[in-house]
Amino acid sequence: MPAKKLSRQQRQRQADPVTHAAMAAAAAEGKARFGTRISAVTGEIRPLLAARRAGPLPSADEVRLMALHAEFNQLAVEEKHFVEAALAERLGP
Repeated sequence: MPAKKLSRQQRQRQADPVTHAAMAAAAAEGKARFGTRISAVTGEIRPLLAARRAGPLPSADEVRLMALHAEFNQLAVEEKHFVEAALAERLGP
């Protein structure tokens, strides 16, 4: 019986476990720092998207949805930069 083929992530983990552990720790740090705020924004977005599927939203709700999307995108970029900095710090020069 042939061995199970490893996924790309599994091969990377085996090839460089130190970097993989640092990446996982940095990602967890980013999620801890930004996860609550991102979840709150997505929690506000979901009902607006559901309402929009049923029909056009009132102007105020549409504007709120656009503002929430912008806030989500900003948080995602901040989290990305934070994780990149945390990873660079963990791996050193």
